[in-house]
Amino acid sequence: MERAQELHQLLVERLDGVTEKCQQATIDLSGVSDIDACGCQLLALFMESLKRRGATPVLAPAPAGVTERIHALGFRDLLALPPER
Repeated sequence: MERAQELHQLLVERLDGVTEKCQQATIDLSGVSDIDACGCQLLALFMESLKRRGATPVLAPAPAGVTERIHALGFRDLLALPPER
């Protein structure tokens, strides 16, 4: 949480060159082992930044534990994840 603003700014800066010609942006969470509410908020803000730049963000399948955590924290709909099976 202490670095949330700094990390968000870093993500937004990375978008400047990437989304100019990008219609769909896949976000790969396969290397993520855990996520907290702050991480979910950052991810949601990053996805919103992509949308504002005209790209459609798509989350690649995340490890089951990460997906479960996102659901438990209440971010499933905001991050457009499918319902748990």
